[in-house]
Amino acid sequence: MKRITTLGFLCGFMFCSVVGAENLSQHDRLPDWMKLTSGIVSNINLSQRTLNVDAIRYLLPSATAAEPLQVNMLGSNYGSLELLQDGMAVSVYYRKAGSYRSALRIVQIEKSSEI
Repeated sequence: MKRITTLGFLCGFMFCSVVGAENLSQHDRLPDWMKLTSGIVSNINLSQRTLNVDAIRYLLPSATAAEPLQVNMLGSNYGSLELLQDGMAVSVYYRKAGSYRSALRIVQIEKSSEI
C-alpha cells in the first residue's frame, strides 16, 4: 500500500512539473491531493517561510526541500519568493497537511475584479 501511495504522489508531482501553471489551470481536474486558489498577497514573512493570500496562511517550503516552492512571475517561467509583494494577485497550488496549507507553486496573475 505504501508503494502505491508513493507512486501516486510521484506521478502527481511529475504531472505538476510537466504541465505549466498556465495550462494546469485550464484542466478540469487537478490531482486529488493538489488544491488551487487565487487571491491577493499580504503579510509575506521570509524568515518564518509563511505567506498570506486573502487572509489564509500558507507554509512555504525551503529551496532545499524535497518539493521546493516554484514561483512564476506574470508572463514568465521564472521568479522567486523575494519578488512577491503585498498586493499582487496570485494563484496558489497547495497541499493540505493537517490543518496547514503547504504551497507548492505560486503564479502571479493579472489583477481583475473577480479577485
